[in-house]
Amino acid sequence: MRNLFFFSFFIFLSCGTQKIADYKQDSVVIDSTLGDGGLDEMIQPYRESMVEEMSEVIGVATKDLIKYNPESPLSNFTAEAAFLAGIDYSKSNADLSGLSAENTFAMLNFGGLRAPIHQGDITVGEIFELMPFDNTLVIVKISGDKVRMLARYIFDKLGQPVYNANFLLTPDIETMKIGGVEYNFDKELYVITTDYLSSGGDNMTFFNEPLGIWDTGILLRDVFIQYVKEKKELGGFELTGKIQINN
Repeated sequence: MRNLFFFSFFIFLSCGTQKIADYKQDSVVIDSTLGDGGLDEMIQPYRESMVEEMSEVIGVATKDLIKYNPESPLSNFTAEAAFLAGIDYSKSNADLSGLSAENTFAMLNFGGLRAPIHQGDITVGEIFELMPFDNTLVIVKISGDKVRMLARYIFDKLGQPVYNANFLLTPDIETMKIGGVEYNFDKELYVITTDYLSSGGDNMTFFNEPLGIWDTGILLRDVFIQYVKEKKELGGFELTGKIQINN
């Protein structure tokens, strides 16, 4: 009996907006002539290529970057990388000409950060462990009322990864600054986040019915990889007290 087996192999790269950088499919007849080691022999070159890709060193961490509430080195790194990528994307999109550091901040979620960055060499594989999901970078425009809901969400969750925003939150009061300037919950703001969160994931319902939404198509994982490649060394990300919660 002869069966036709389709073998597909994907190579993921961290450039531009591509999710799949290369794709190859081979048709192989499976019968007694293949032998016990035939399939393994066929797969081996692809396996070696993937190992080489994941083992590429793209930078170095001077200390462990871990996550914890309400603010952490890992959350500061990831939110900063997302913010800078969103700002950069807006420069080439006419619909986002009104976006600036005075009306924009980044917000991710702790649950999406799946692994720490360990002190020492940083590999592509380590970034895949940090962000194994194919989430894309999204910019959402929301009203002041929705921003207040967002601040309340951060209070209830005891923090979230944010950048270019400061929060002082109590059970009754939300105080917020954007780019160091006090915000009075009376203006529209842009939030740089992910497609998963912008669609209401992790109960972020304040993103529902936005005033505007732009999916960059850029994988958040690629954002992190590019950031590390450009910086070459990850250090700092010290805690600044950007989220203060008083119960």
